[in-house]
Amino acid sequence: MKFSTLRRLFASFVILVVLLFSADRFGSYALDLVVKQSGFRFSELYAGGNSAEIVILGNSRAVNAFYAPDLEKKLGRSVFHLGYNGMSTELCEAIIFDYLDHNKKPSLIILEVTNLGVSNDLIKDIKLYAGLSTRLRSLIQREDPQLNRACAFTHLYRYNSELFLRTLFYTGKSDQAWINSGNIDPDFAINFVPSEEEQSQNLYPITGSNWKALQRLVVKCAAEGIELRLVASPYLPAFRNNLALYDSWVDTFHASLPEADLFYDYTQSLTDSEYFADTLHINRKGSRALLDAMIQDGVFNSESL
Repeated sequence: MKFSTLRRLFASFVILVVLLFSADRFGSYALDLVVKQSGFRFSELYAGGNSAEIVILGNSRAVNAFYAPDLEKKLGRSVFHLGYNGMSTELCEAIIFDYLDHNKKPSLIILEVTNLGVSNDLIKDIKLYAGLSTRLRSLIQREDPQLNRACAFTHLYRYNSELFLRTLFYTGKSDQAWINSGNIDPDFAINFVPSEEEQSQNLYPITGSNWKALQRLVVKCAAEGIELRLVASPYLPAFRNNLALYDSWVDTFHASLPEADLFYDYTQSLTDSEYFADTLHINRKGSRALLDAMIQDGVFNSESL
């Protein structure tokens, strides 16, 4: 093959690489603009300008335990729900620290704390926002180096995510009315028995990255003058009553907290199956009953509210 032909092929290859790189970076920039315009909760976080007085965090148990519109109506305070299915305590830490960087400081943060035993699998989807958060990028780099390299190589790969579809769905509308309105089958609720693995899983481990993240969150809130409440939402009685080790777990957890009034345990507060969507999640009716109990217990009392 002639040298001139090789040179043309090489030049064509370089041009192709430059075009692909440019398309990747321009495409990701354009999609970032789309994501930021969405009413999806994380998009609103990174768009900035939120001034909610109460911010809620946690996994799916938080999503279904705290219904933001009802809280706002009952409390007369602005509420922003940042909880999401599968969100670990460590991810909650990154999300709330990012929230404080981009938005007005809230007066009260409520964390549904039974996500202490949850893994960081959500990073596979929340990578969508890695371009907007050094904390998320650091977490992805630590948890999944291969995923981190893929996202660094092609920014468009970040949009291979369920969360991107949610941002599109919530374009032009809010996602704050997201909650389960279904009801568990009463017969199933009565006869349900959790597996041995479920019965022995520690809901409040005081070791590992989630526990360290919770400790940092407690310190951060104290430094910022933000009230923090750790709440355990209700479990279906047939599930909760079969957790023989629960009392010892929660006693150790409670004793390890810097303040006694940080933690509110509502795991046994609702006994009727009509309040539950499934064994782990209450429904909207249950969330209303939980809200009444929390108000009565002074969970939302704060000098700055």
